[in-house]
Amino acid sequence: EQERAMNVLIIVLLMCTAGYAVDTKQVSKPAPQKKSKRVFVDGIQAVFRGSEGVDLVLASEVNRPRLDGSIATLQDSLTNLAFAQEARRYKIFPTPEEIEKQYEMIANSNKKTVKELDAMVMQAGFTPAEARKEFAQINAVNSLINYKVTGNMVVPESEVVAYYEENPEYEPASYLIETTLVPFSSIQSRSEQLAQLQALANAGDPNNILNWADQLWINEEDIAADKKFLTELSPGQISLPREAFNGFQLFRLAKKKAERLKSLDERYGQIVTILRRPKYTELMNTFQKELMDNASVIIFNVPG
Repeated sequence: EQERAMNVLIIVLLMCTAGYAVDTKQVSKPAPQKKSKRVFVDGIQAVFRGSEGVDLVLASEVNRPRLDGSIATLQDSLTNLAFAQEARRYKIFPTPEEIEKQYEMIANSNKKTVKELDAMVMQAGFTPAEARKEFAQINAVNSLINYKVTGNMVVPESEVVAYYEENPEYEPASYLIETTLVPFSSIQSRSEQLAQLQALANAGDPNNILNWADQLWINEEDIAADKKFLTELSPGQISLPREAFNGFQLFRLAKKKAERLKSLDERYGQIVTILRRPKYTELMNTFQKELMDNASVIIFNVPG
């Protein structure tokens, strides 16, 4: 009986062992996993440390167009950060409340609601928060430049006078012209009608028979070559009729202004603007260099 029980136990063990072996053969080894390919999404392009702390420039900020559509280079981004930090130092940078008011004003000036403006900036690739920050920075930088650069661009009157005398500017001769077109007659021959109009023109149309159109001032330099005869007319004089495709055309000179030298008062503002340009460039470059020299910049190589 004991021997029979032992045999049964051996058979059970063999069956279990055989079953385990079968199961082991059926379990396949896991397939080797492919190495995942890393894709660059964004990263820090540069670190700017200035008088008001540390700012980061992300690679995505350099590669995307600005809100105005212009392309921002890394140097442009760093320069704007230098200006923005200087604006904070001078307490020019707007507060969050002021930023929101400025954003609402921009929306209103474009006949949009704030939500509609948010949707527009999101289509341009910006979050509403980024758009508010950029608009605030633009306003702050403009205020800073007006204070530090434009406000120091004083042009002495002696320089204005000297420029005026060395660069005279003339107002060209101009003519106030009236025109009329007389349709071809259905009861006269063209030669008869032409002779009648010539007599009327020589007389100066004293009874205003001709239907003169609106008056138009024109500079001598803008008169076409085939109309240069207008410059030889005297005020009130009518040119001889000229045949057009649908009638006879006549011109009358109403007034004439001779060429004249523009006065200093007329040109003062224009000359100041001209003389300010090199001063602006010089002061702007100096101010920008001063800010960048006092800052610390670290630039990283990121995947292109």
